[in-house]
Amino acid sequence: MIDLDELKNELQAQLLHNSPHKSANDINAFIHASTKSVLGKLKRGFWFEIAFSIVCTIGLLYYALWGGSLWALKIYFGTLGGICIPMVVIVILLYRRIVQLGSTTLPVKANLISIRNILAEYTKRYLQITMLFLPLFLIFSASLGYIEGKNNSIPQLDKLVAQIPSVWLLITFFVLYIALVTWLTYIFTKWYLHKLYGQYIAELDTLIAELTETESP
Repeated sequence: MIDLDELKNELQAQLLHNSPHKSANDINAFIHASTKSVLGKLKRGFWFEIAFSIVCTIGLLYYALWGGSLWALKIYFGTLGGICIPMVVIVILLYRRIVQLGSTTLPVKANLISIRNILAEYTKRYLQITMLFLPLFLIFSASLGYIEGKNNSIPQLDKLVAQIPSVWLLITFFVLYIALVTWLTYIFTKWYLHKLYGQYIAELDTLIAELTETESP
């Protein structure tokens, strides 16, 4: 069986070879093959994110309920797990919407534009929410760690803190730590979103442009 990507490349080569005498059937076959290929990759990306999110949520909630003895970690992981639940639901609903748009009988161009806009908005909000919650959770975790340290002394941590000459130096280190983690998270999240969705948004843009060109007189 011919892979969709191979079919797309073969049709594209034929179109280039026969240009400017492109038949309507060749153009339609190329566009439909390309559309199916992109949607197939998008679905696999969603499957990965759904499975990964479910596993992470179960792991976080399991630790919060039946894991270690430190209450600060249990609260932290429980909070993360609770936030992950609606995120999993959102990804599942988004996946169902993409599948629905990909299987309707509406004009291909209208479907592709809808899918492209949904994905672009999703990746934009995903990055914004991640960067909003990250510093809040870093401060939240530091606060829990401070309270935990007050209630249950950790000798290794106490020794490390005692070596810091001033409170301001400790605060400076903490601020720089937050800035570094935020920057690294931003870089990773951008790469992650591009790997799962960004490159296919670019392919959808190309397909939409080709459909627009074929509609031109």
